[in-house]
Amino acid sequence: MRDMLSSGAINDHTARALFTEITLTEALLQGRQERK
Repeated sequence: MRDMLSSGAINDHTARALFTEITLTEALLQGRQERK
């Protein structure tokens, strides 16, 4: 059970990190388009 929980926590953390990076990237791209 502990292995399953730990792996699940790692997957959740990774998913959140990726989601954050994608959100920041989109924000930067939109900012660049507005500047043009």
